[in-house]
Amino acid sequence: MTKLLKKKQFWGILIAAALLAYSFKDFQIGDLDEIWGRVSMVYLIPVVVLSFIMQSGRALRWRTIVQPAHNIKITRAVPLYASGAALNYVMPALTGQVGRMLLFARHVNLPKTLLFSTFLVETIFDAMMLFGFIFVGSFSPLYPQQFSVVSNVVFFAALTLLAFMYIFLAFRRNVERFNKKRLRRRWPAVYITLRKFTLSFSRGIDALKSSRHVARSLGFSLLIWFSHISMIYLLFRAFGLEIPAAAAIIVVVVNTLALLVPITPGNAGTFEFAVIATLSTFAIGKTDAALFAVALHIIDVIPILVLSLPFIYARKVTLADISDDEERAEREMVVLVDDPALVVEGKGR
Repeated sequence: MTKLLKKKQFWGILIAAALLAYSFKDFQIGDLDEIWGRVSMVYLIPVVVLSFIMQSGRALRWRTIVQPAHNIKITRAVPLYASGAALNYVMPALTGQVGRMLLFARHVNLPKTLLFSTFLVETIFDAMMLFGFIFVGSFSPLYPQQFSVVSNVVFFAALTLLAFMYIFLAFRRNVERFNKKRLRRRWPAVYITLRKFTLSFSRGIDALKSSRHVARSLGFSLLIWFSHISMIYLLFRAFGLEIPAAAAIIVVVVNTLALLVPITPGNAGTFEFAVIATLSTFAIGKTDAALFAVALHIIDVIPILVLSLPFIYARKVTLADISDDEERAEREMVVLVDDPALVVEGKGR
């Protein structure tokens, strides 16, 4: 029992169950026939297509970011990225991000630090899009003004991180010379660790030095966000919900902010709670909002499953393998802290 209580998955499932129970507590089963009669299947086809475009756009953007360090074929990048997204769905509380990094490291043979830095660049592009769409949505009288404060915090955090990356790239040689001069003889283990980190991290953000890669990444980011907003707007139409187009932007913004830190497996509960709470501000009934949230969540997951399952099956990827890699990485970090000299011997790689 004690071992079970220590598992993040257990607490994630518990939180998901509580949020789902709260979200569906006023669900009226008697309204299902009336709602089902309003659903237009004609809209569902483009909604699913847009969901595939959004997921593929994310994969192609990551491929663009990592391209200066390693050129990955599109046919390999898309299913690999989808498999990473699938891990995010089943591993809560940021363990999914660690699992995704370990999965990528295993299958593209790149350093974990490099992959981590590419994830940071992705986050920066998404934060810029988030701020941009919040700015556009703020002109709508329906827009909750309190989100402007949150967007400003996210935007300035992303801007600070972006500035740090450009400063790091500009003064990388100076950092290397300083480390070599000050640390090489006195603390060789620390020097080697920092040198490896500096080289890997800088390779991961090299795309920021290329205007072509930055432009392509921004283009893919716009494609991702426009696809997401269009998908939600068309789903409004599919459910017969008379809501203005600006509401689609608000749903995307609220959902993005609510899911910044994954708490539950597959974002179950947190996703539905965020969507239902947003739609309630537009006087949408609880049953309509709950069914809409579930439909949107399923449509989000469909391309991830379709694109990732062939890769997972062919490469025999299992959660047990990823968990073992994660535990091994944690043990290596503990060993390095306890005995940094192991890095010199090459055991800390």
